[in-house]
Amino acid sequence: RASLAEEMPSWDFDNAAAVAHGTWENSLSRLRVEGGTGDEQTIFYTALYRSLIKPADATGENPFWETALPWYVDFGTLWDSYKTQSPLLMSFYPERGKDVANALLNIAQHHGEFPIGYLLPDQLRFDDQGIDFAQMIIADAFAKKVPGIDWAQAFPLLLADLKTSGHYADTALQYAYASSCLIPLAKEWGDAATV
Repeated sequence: RASLAEEMPSWDFDNAAAVAHGTWENSLSRLRVEGGTGDEQTIFYTALYRSLIKPADATGENPFWETALPWYVDFGTLWDSYKTQSPLLMSFYPERGKDVANALLNIAQHHGEFPIGYLLPDQLRFDDQGIDFAQMIIADAFAKKVPGIDWAQAFPLLLADLKTSGHYADTALQYAYASSCLIPLAKEWGDAATV
């Protein structure tokens, strides 16, 4: 009730529905597709909508530690999104991409490493599956010049995590790719030779 009162002091269902409709119309209209059937267009925009609802923005509602940084949850698994959803956000929704990147930095700052996924209720991080997907997401933000990310803070976190990642045969390609993704950041914010 307190959250509702804060978000909508004078509750009005029709007004809330109109605001929600306007918000989604603004988000979905950033991409336009032409051709195809009406059903195919519906499928496209439904998929686009679903790509924008998670991870969920829970900024200001972190029950685990105090932070002013963005805090997002329901990163189901970064290995499912680092080549698909994340580039979409960084390209067409950079304000949300910035918050996602900053949320990953926030999580890494708190836990001492980047997550592979991040779910509630117990901060499940999939510690034993895959490596270095956050590096690729944040490096993509850097390559696309997404504003609002503290790169001087980001690079040391990215590099430290890369140095402590498990180096197993099945993750060698991921590790090599993540390392190559950090080279542009290293050239600007550190020593490229260290990557």
